[in-house]
Amino acid sequence: MKRLMNEYKNSRQPTEGFIEWLLKRKLNGLGKLCFAGTLWFTWLIIWINPPVIVFTFEGIFLIICLVTLIAIVKKIANLVRRK
Repeated sequence: MKRLMNEYKNSRQPTEGFIEWLLKRKLNGLGKLCFAGTLWFTWLIIWINPPVIVFTFEGIFLIICLVTLIAIVKKIANLVRRK
């Protein structure tokens, strides 16, 4: 994994994320099909069961609230430090 991350850091484009780099440059056709199949299977598991849909949206909402709260606390901390 460390070798893969080093190769990613050395050969990526400035606007390219890790998954995009992995799909474009490292995986062959079978790897891409396995990746797509895994995403499809995960989508089926998550969205076929209504309670899981609700829990997913609740989790996303909680994560958004937490990230927003952290950003606000950081801004307040920076304002206090400047004074």
